[in-house]
Amino acid sequence: MSHAARTYRCKMPPHWTRAAAVLLAALSAVSGCVREHPLATPKHEPPPSVIVDQPPERRVVDNPIVTTAKPSVVAVRGVACHELTGGSGFVIGPNRVISLATAVAGSAVAGVYADGRSYRARVVDFDPRANVAILDVPNLAVAPLSLAPSRAKKGADVLILGYPTRSGPEAVAASIRQFALARGEDIYQGDAVTREAYEVNGVMDPRSAGGPLIDMDGRVLGMVLGREVQRLEVVLVLSAREISRHLVKADKSALTAPTGPCIAPPSGL
Repeated sequence: MSHAARTYRCKMPPHWTRAAAVLLAALSAVSGCVREHPLATPKHEPPPSVIVDQPPERRVVDNPIVTTAKPSVVAVRGVACHELTGGSGFVIGPNRVISLATAVAGSAVAGVYADGRSYRARVVDFDPRANVAILDVPNLAVAPLSLAPSRAKKGADVLILGYPTRSGPEAVAASIRQFALARGEDIYQGDAVTREAYEVNGVMDPRSAGGPLIDMDGRVLGMVLGREVQRLEVVLVLSAREISRHLVKADKSALTAPTGPCIAPPSGL
């Protein structure tokens, strides 16, 4: 098994749990300074005839919808095996935030930074196969984004939103390259999985993974999984339909979900 695929389980001592609470209470000071986890990146070979290679129109970031949607984009942080972890996320319902499972894998403590404040959070859905985590965030007074009712067309202008640094949410222009069934591995690089996903033309900060892909009406087309390994200008996005399945599951459960083992950092990180 490769170093990147190893997993670790650990029990945090009481003094570290207390320290974690302090760190999460100061999310505004560390929101851009966490270790990046390797992402479970879908790999697939789509028919070349359906791909749209045109670059995104950068003017789309000037659309007023960016100002409207940005407040719903958050930073998600966890404390797993004595290290800060995290990524971007977005508000998807009352007191509900969705992000990547990699952002909170192995976390004993989790938190969200939004609207200039830090919040304690509780993981209520954790799926390492789909790479999805849903957090319950009490008293989160932030408007949720809505899922798009239909699939985006190839070549359509779209926006990648994320929270890559402590300066706040950022928008990146993108365009739909294609929609496909993406075949890859779970976040622990073990089981094979197949997910509905968009391929998107765009260049994003890796720390924006977990943020939403929105259309020009501000509706969520999917959640950003990350950049493709071999083509950094191609971004992979989990579809809105995949997301909706987890929202239904999370709404039916008030229990805290286990977050699995920690993810080991790759060599040199």
